[in-house]
Amino acid sequence: MRRRTTSWLLVVMAVLATGGVASAQTVFFEDWEAPAFGVGDSVNNNGWSGGGGAAPITIGTTGLGGSQSPTHADCTGTCGSQPKIDLGQTFNSGPLFIQSFVDLTTGGALANITLGYHDAADNLEALVIMGVGGLGTGPHRLLTTGEGGDGPSTDVSAMGGFPSGFMEVLMVTDFSAGTVDVSWRDVDDNSGAPTGAWVGPLDFSAVLGASPDARFLRVGFNQNASGSPPSTQDNIRVFVPEPASLALVGLGGLMLLGRRRRA
Repeated sequence: MRRRTTSWLLVVMAVLATGGVASAQTVFFEDWEAPAFGVGDSVNNNGWSGGGGAAPITIGTTGLGGSQSPTHADCTGTCGSQPKIDLGQTFNSGPLFIQSFVDLTTGGALANITLGYHDAADNLEALVIMGVGGLGTGPHRLLTTGEGGDGPSTDVSAMGGFPSGFMEVLMVTDFSAGTVDVSWRDVDDNSGAPTGAWVGPLDFSAVLGASPDARFLRVGFNQNASGSPPSTQDNIRVFVPEPASLALVGLGGLMLLGRRRRA
């Protein structure tokens, strides 16, 4: 897996520079809060389905600032949940952003999460797996898979590893260019405000199929050891940049092109 250096890094920077999700059009948002969810409710509720797993994942108070998010009081053995939800429209052009606040440390030494999407035919299109153990030879691993096959497994320990507590994860797909990248940064466990710099973006475009699209959001909460609950994800948002952000991308691309020509 390599770091993304193409112009779509400018998409990320433009959206963040113009106010993040405040300057974007939200397609979907899930905070696992009432009235849609109560403590003890199953994750497979409010439109989510297909989670399964060796043990049911329920809603608890493990989210940002002690808010509600998926958890399980006594996860024994290998257990987890991989629910999906219909986004209500199919995305097959331009950029699509998936943002999630992830805490791997709630799930113990072998916790991992999954984040990605299925296409309109409900086939897996792209999925990133982030874990703090049990995902290969390194203690902090990032794996990818999708319609195009398995992507590389990356040991992120050399990049500082995944933060302890919550981190913000950003998955960016440009369907027009056939690219998909992932970045993350440390955040405050209560407010979700950034406390660290972005790591990445890392490119795993090879997992995409020939004509990629997204219709179903898929998330996962997993634990592969006894005695502790699974990892969690909170405040999951799917959004697309507003035209003003894309205009900044175009301007930034022209500026970079001008610098290269002058060089």
